[in-house]
Amino acid sequence: MDNYELLKWDTRFFGFPVARIQDGLLIEEKLASVLENLSHQQIKLVYCATKSGIDQQCLIKSPYSGILVDWKITYKKSIEFVNEHDDHIQSFKHETDDEHILMQLAREAGRFSRFNKDPNIDKKVFQKLYSLWMQNSLNREGETQVLVYKTNNEIVGMVTLKIVGGVGVIDLIAVDTNFRGKGIGKKLLRAAETFFYRKTNQLKVVTQGENKKACSFYESFGFEVEEQVNFYHLWLK
Repeated sequence: MDNYELLKWDTRFFGFPVARIQDGLLIEEKLASVLENLSHQQIKLVYCATKSGIDQQCLIKSPYSGILVDWKITYKKSIEFVNEHDDHIQSFKHETDDEHILMQLAREAGRFSRFNKDPNIDKKVFQKLYSLWMQNSLNREGETQVLVYKTNNEIVGMVTLKIVGGVGVIDLIAVDTNFRGKGIGKKLLRAAETFFYRKTNQLKVVTQGENKKACSFYESFGFEVEEQVNFYHLWLK
């Protein structure tokens, strides 16, 4: 079994070789050997996601100085029937709705992303990544559904939804900064439950532990923590 995986999509997007190493390699001797091998292969960026606490020190102490860029939390909840309809929420319509606003909201949704937190990644690259994510959602890749919240016929919030492995997943969710605190986020979550009802019985969403408001928001809606994972980036010389 390989100790690492070369990531074709990431390599194409960033324009340089990117790889991912396995959590089980977090023993100093193993890690040093694998990273040296990847360096010889001209790999520039290596991802490592780990649930362990003790061995993470060898990532930070490695010659490549691993950067903790994300503390990712996966939340889950059982889907409940929501007997309400909100005329403000509808599916995105390519013919009449403004994609540019959705791109802005997508970038706002990624504000705490590891690709925005890593100082070695240009902000324009992060913005391009999240705009592409939103564009792929609008193109229905992975059967993604995009719901928007409108006020005075202007989009001020959105949520993207899809089913992965039989589970309903909230991919992106964001509300315009000028319209926060008005309950729009919770209305979008209720709309997500309504969308998934009868399709699946479980709903998941991933956010960053550093994003305390998002964590509190999901927990107030009945989500419970399923998993916590630390993400490191290692830049090879």
